[in-house]
Amino acid sequence: MHLEFTIPLLGFLYGAALIIGGFSKRAQVRQFKTMSSAPIGSSAAGTRTLISGKAYSPNPVISPVSKEPCVFYTNNTERKLSSQEKNKAYQWESGGTETSGGFFIRDDSGTALVVPTPQSLDIQKPELTVTEESAFSDCKEFATKRSERLIRADETITLLGTPRPLKDFMGYLRMNSQLGMNPDFLNELLRLENAPGSSAMPCFFGSGLEKVTDQTLDGYVAGLGSSASFSIPAGTLIAAASAAFLLYALKNTAQPSAF
Repeated sequence: MHLEFTIPLLGFLYGAALIIGGFSKRAQVRQFKTMSSAPIGSSAAGTRTLISGKAYSPNPVISPVSKEPCVFYTNNTERKLSSQEKNKAYQWESGGTETSGGFFIRDDSGTALVVPTPQSLDIQKPELTVTEESAFSDCKEFATKRSERLIRADETITLLGTPRPLKDFMGYLRMNSQLGMNPDFLNELLRLENAPGSSAMPCFFGSGLEKVTDQTLDGYVAGLGSSASFSIPAGTLIAAASAAFLLYALKNTAQPSAF
């Protein structure tokens, strides 16, 4: 496809994606505004709830990029390799994503376990990216890029989901070894599994966790609303301009040649 068609088509698709994303965020704003944050201790198993609390872990971890103590992190790795494709000197290849597993949030009423999924996690802090060049000139791996997001102790966490009891989570954990639990944190969970009174602790994990963010409820809703207010008109403008350029290119192509 010629550039006069490719560029406006890509612009139209990008604008459409902005519009769809904006309306999705606007729908989330309406959803959150119809709900009020409940005390953590009142979270009932099987009941959809919205809670906020302070992040906590008895076994903090050190993040792999910034080397900061935290309660949770994600670390996405990419490797710059020599390319086998023509006209490309190198290519970036995904090396996978590492996480620390889970953490607790608590308020004056109680404590809940949170194990984020890639689909539910919405950390608002800027992502920290570090690229390390290879020290060996004859190595096929030229560089490694690591991108980190983390949650620090005592940060406010807001989440939406449907909790289940600790025994359900422990069964889920035993069937999903890829969750990447810190061994010390895993030992804490095993202790809690047999501790009196811990069985009723609400646990948010898997499909029962819809959204988890490092914001207060008001701050998160305000951010979503602001993003939607920008994305919808910007996407409309880009899509309209791109469509006009695309129609112009098609019209010129359809005109009969003078020869």
